[in-house]
Amino acid sequence: MAQLIHQDSALLTLARKLDKSPLPTSDRACLITLPDGSTRLGVTQVVNFVHHGGEFAGALFGRVSFRFAGENSELSNAFSPTHDVAWFIVDHKNGLVQFGPQDGLIVRHPGLGIGSYIVGQLLRILSGGTAHGSYKVVTTELPQITLDALPAALRAENERRIENVFGNAGFYLSSAAGVRVIGARKVAELKPHWNWEKVKFLNPGQLIDIAANSINRCSSAEKASEALSVQVEAIKNELASAADNLEASRTELGALSERRNSDLLQAAEREAQLVSGLEDAEADLFRVTGEMDEAKAAYLQLLSEPARATASEIRSATYPSSPHFIIELGRQTRILAWALVAGCIFLGAAGLAIQAFR
Repeated sequence: MAQLIHQDSALLTLARKLDKSPLPTSDRACLITLPDGSTRLGVTQVVNFVHHGGEFAGALFGRVSFRFAGENSELSNAFSPTHDVAWFIVDHKNGLVQFGPQDGLIVRHPGLGIGSYIVGQLLRILSGGTAHGSYKVVTTELPQITLDALPAALRAENERRIENVFGNAGFYLSSAAGVRVIGARKVAELKPHWNWEKVKFLNPGQLIDIAANSINRCSSAEKASEALSVQVEAIKNELASAADNLEASRTELGALSERRNSDLLQAAEREAQLVSGLEDAEADLFRVTGEMDEAKAAYLQLLSEPARATASEIRSATYPSSPHFIIELGRQTRILAWALVAGCIFLGAAGLAIQAFR
C-alpha cells in the first residue's frame, strides 16, 4: 500500500473558495435509463478553470454537477452545491491532486449510475488537463457521519456502490490506519469509467436527433389530440341528446306513475267495497244458516216425539176450527159426485155444439 498523503489545508481552502465562486461553466447532455426502461435527459455542468496568482498560481480546478433536464420533471432538476457534485484541484508546485467535497459524493437518486458518471466525467477533465500522470493523489477520509446517517438496510448497498464506483475508476479504499480512506497512488492509475447502459453521453448531433424526434412525437401527439377533441365533442353532443331524452322519459314516467297511483287508489277503494259486501254476505249467510239449523233441529225434535195425538187431535190440528159448515164425504160418494159433475159438463158441451151447427 502506498504511503498516505494527507490533505493540505491551504490547498483545500482554495478549492472551497473556487467552488463557491461564479466560475465559467459549460453544459453537456446525457441520457439516463430508468429502471422501468424509460429515459430522461440529464445535464452536467462542467467547470475547467485555471487559478492565477498567490501560492497556488496555475492550479487547475475542475468540477462536475448533475441535474435532470426539464422544468416539470418529477426528478431533481436543479443543480445543488452539496448533492450530485464532485470536484478536484491540482497543485502543480507540489505535484498533488485533491478531490472533494469533504462530505463525499451524495447522489439524490442512487442506483441510476449517476455517481459513476460524475466521477467519470471529472476524471476526463483531469486526464485532459495539465496534471502529470506521476502526480500524487491526496488521501481523503470517507465521511463516516454521512454513512452512519443511512438506514441500516441501505448501508451495505451503499458500501457496495462506493467500491464499484471508485474501484472501477482506479481508486483504492483502505481502513489500515483505523480510518476508512479513499485515494490513489498516482494520477496515471485513474481512468474515466461509468455504466454506459444506464448513462449515455450525448454529443451535440445526438442531442439534436433526440430533440427532433421529440418534436415529431409532439406533432403526432397534437394531431392525435385534435382528433380526440373532435371525438370528444361528438360524444358531448350525444350525451346532451341522451340527457334530453332522459329528461323526457323522466317526465313521461312521472305521468305514468301518477296514473298508476290513481288506478291503485281506485282499485283500493273498490277492493274495500267488495270486502265490505263480502263481509255483509257472510253475515247474512251465517244468519240464514243459523235459522236453517234451528228449523232442522225443530223438525228432528218433532219427528222424535211419540205419537200421542189422537185422530181427532190430528184433524183438529190439520183443519182448524172455522165458522163455516163443512160436510165430509166418503170415498165412494166423492167418486159418484165427480162422475155426476163430469156428465153434466159433457152434456152441456154437447148441447152447445148442436146449437152451433143448426
